[in-house]
Amino acid sequence: MIKLDINKLDESELKRIVAARCAEHGEVSDVMICDPTPVVDYKLAFVHTADPKCLARLVKAFEGIKLQGAAVIRLDPLRWMMGRDGVFARR
Repeated sequence: MIKLDINKLDESELKRIVAARCAEHGEVSDVMICDPTPVVDYKLAFVHTADPKCLARLVKAFEGIKLQGAAVIRLDPLRWMMGRDGVFARR
């Protein structure tokens, strides 16, 4: 899972950010973003890699799943909540 402000970033920015974070685990060849449905409030990123070992690292690092040669990673919206100290923080 990757937490991002999915409601304020457009698709090209989401792709760029997801590709950059995933590139830490190996070469990323393509990223596709799937919009939320009425049932869920998160997006999905389908990340394709050139190397199966990289794909396995992505699935493990981001608690995703492997689906036909892509790592499917949940993109959760950032949420703010008030901490015990009375300060709003992202959770």
